[in-house]
Amino acid sequence: APPQPARPAAAALHPGTQRVLLATSRLVALLRAAGEEELAGDFRTAGRRLATDETAGLYGLQALFRRLRETSLRDARSQARLRQLAVELRQAVVDRAEQLELLPFG
Repeated sequence: APPQPARPAAAALHPGTQRVLLATSRLVALLRAAGEEELAGDFRTAGRRLATDETAGLYGLQALFRRLRETSLRDARSQARLRQLAVELRQAVVDRAEQLELLPFG
């Protein structure tokens, strides 16, 4: 039998959605490494929701951005990376929301 793809569900997702999921996973990894387990878990949950209910997932991620802005990591390098990943994720979410014509986003 031919080998099966490792993540067949991901292949069915829109490229814009995949971009949001990738940005979310990068952010979750940084937050976990910095000891921000609760916030990482909330982003992970919103990312999972995105795969099953895209609209709810996008709104869930949008709702977490304020907490992300209020998050301060101990070292300057991690803080700079957090800001960079936050911008990347926000742009991916806004772009996908615009594609789906969800309002208000931005």
